[in-house]
Amino acid sequence: MTPIFKNAGDAIDPLDMSRAEIYAEHRWHEPFRKLRAEAPVYRCEHSDFGPYWSVSSHKLIQEVEAAHDIFSSSWEKGGVTIVDREMIRPGQIYYR
Repeated sequence: MTPIFKNAGDAIDPLDMSRAEIYAEHRWHEPFRKLRAEAPVYRCEHSDFGPYWSVSSHKLIQEVEAAHDIFSSSWEKGGVTIVDREMIRPGQIYYR
């Protein structure tokens, strides 16, 4: 199993929308604009939570939401669950 948290020296994907600081610092507008314009369906390979897909256009989000039997983030189907880091107990390691 691979730990889902990156090493300190790993590069940060600028389109990783799972990073809490971009919301806390109100820097989420530009990455979402770039996703919608250049990659409305984007696979983020390296995040603290493991690889995941971002769907960022309204029409595509509607299609994904309507086909929940095909598109699922359920852990039972290998999906990603984003947890609040404050919920992680000291010494606990999450695996994907």
